[in-house]
Amino acid sequence: MPFSEICRMEERIRMQSDYDTGHWSVMELCRRYGVSRDTFYLWRPRRSAGRSARPPSSIGSPR
Repeated sequence: MPFSEICRMEERIRMQSDYDTGHWSVMELCRRYGVSRDTFYLWRPRRSAGRSARPPSSIGSPR
């Protein structure tokens, strides 16, 4: 079976969607996705506000 490649942004969206279902606690999701609760709570307002998951300082910056 080939490995599936999932980008970080897809994982963030999936984690937030799992949280929105109400079936998972923050602690369970953080363990499942391998992120800290602090990170989860940083991502949460960005998604609910419809903003990018990238920090504002990196938007528009050359890569």
